[in-house]
Amino acid sequence: MKKIPVMVVEDNWLLRESIKDMIEQEKDFKLLATYEHIEEIQPGLSGALSAAPVILLELGNCNEKGLEAVKTVKAVVPESKIVIMNLLPKQEDILQLVSCGVEGFILKDAASEEFLTTVKTVFEGEKVLPQRLTNMLFSQIIEHNNSSEMSSFWESANLSSRERQIIRLVADGLTNKEIAQQLNLSSYTIKSHVHNILKKLDLRKRMQIARIAALQEIK
Repeated sequence: MKKIPVMVVEDNWLLRESIKDMIEQEKDFKLLATYEHIEEIQPGLSGALSAAPVILLELGNCNEKGLEAVKTVKAVVPESKIVIMNLLPKQEDILQLVSCGVEGFILKDAASEEFLTTVKTVFEGEKVLPQRLTNMLFSQIIEHNNSSEMSSFWESANLSSRERQIIRLVADGLTNKEIAQQLNLSSYTIKSHVHNILKKLDLRKRMQIARIAALQEIK
């Protein structure tokens, strides 16, 4: 099994060393380099790598400068998969960063296990939004994205009205049991609907429904 290549960009020395130590202790991960600033990343680095690296990138308060930083990293290491490390990014920041190519977000106070799981999940090709952020931002993000292009995404999946209703409730953070109580259905029925939704959307996990619903409005 190939090791997951990781690079860290963090201007705080203590945090940078802490993340470095955590990654170096994991046998499935390979720390390629740590940087204080993105300008230190060497152009053409990706060509020497056997797999696209996951880059843990600290942006501080996201603004136009932060977005440019993401674009710079993508320009220097095009195949990279970027995970933003932050305290609590805003809704509009998340939307802009995703549009610039960011694959995941991790809160700086997250436990080591969550850090490593996020890196692994992003490396495998999925996007990651921490649970604490999804619960807080679901409704806002869904309201923000209401273009016809978003609607066509759901239409192409041939979802039933009940399945669409359940997706909205999943996006609101409800468990299967809570959805069953609200819709006056059995938990088994809800579980069956969720299974069908996963199959139609070609997903593997329930949380992926929530992540997509967070970025794609369903009516």
